[in-house]
Amino acid sequence: MRHEKTTLLTQMIEGLFAKPASRVSLTMENNWTVFHLYAEPEHQGDPRYCAFFRMRRSTVPLRGEQVPLEMFVESGYGRSTRVKVLRHAPFGRVAEETAFNVGQA
Repeated sequence: MRHEKTTLLTQMIEGLFAKPASRVSLTMENNWTVFHLYAEPEHQGDPRYCAFFRMRRSTVPLRGEQVPLEMFVESGYGRSTRVKVLRHAPFGRVAEETAFNVGQA
């Protein structure tokens, strides 16, 4: 079941870029950021699917004034317990803070 849900991970991440106002949470461990997707539990699974990822500013130059970012998905799985977080923020704000080295992102 975990593998089946992981196949949706690409769509989840694409959704963050399509809707940068989506709320993500900055965790207390290893500076991970987590995106929670709530869905109907299938096969008695957990309704909260967590995708843990990291973002950092890339050293690969882009044209113009664009700031290159790299995003790495560390893990994704259904989870019944909450993740301890430092704060919540829109995905776009976390990307901006990462791009310009602001705050905890």
